[in-house]
Amino acid sequence: MLGLLRREKREPRTRSRLSFSDKTDCLRRYETYSYQIAFYLLQNEGAARLAAERTLLELYRSDSWFQLETDPQTAQVKREAMRQSLLVRRSLLT
Repeated sequence: MLGLLRREKREPRTRSRLSFSDKTDCLRRYETYSYQIAFYLLQNEGAARLAAERTLLELYRSDSWFQLETDPQTAQVKREAMRQSLLVRRSLLT
């Protein structure tokens, strides 16, 4: 995460780029939702937390996600939470 912060500070800021604070405020709205999806799929608190964290990190890295309207954003959160949950489940089985 620190690498993300350093990289963001080095890049020149344009009007279309959101600040770290703006991005985290937006992602906080989806924190619970991503955890709920992950927990439903995994039925394990620790694994669901990990999948939700990975989901939010992937979304943080996607500048295009922040440009979407609310409904497409929510759909993307759901897809990414499902994907991350499956990846976590796979890593637990191996």
